[in-house]
Amino acid sequence: MADEKDKFGETMRLVERAKEDIYFAERDRELIEKLRRRLEKVEKRNEELGCPRCSAAMEGYTFHGFALDRCNR
Repeated sequence: MADEKDKFGETMRLVERAKEDIYFAERDRELIEKLRRRLEKVEKRNEELGCPRCSAAMEGYTFHGFALDRCNR
């Protein structure tokens, strides 16, 4: 009888642990999707930015290992 109670208690602990794992996995997926959407917004905004003086498109280049942007005009 005591052995049956232990098995039931262990089963309940495993079920509770599984529910927690499912909850946190779903929460992690939601947070990752939220961050992905935010990153897409930032990348889109960066693509739309132009030269601060004339609003022309910016061209990227590397100078001594640094990534820089310059106006196409």
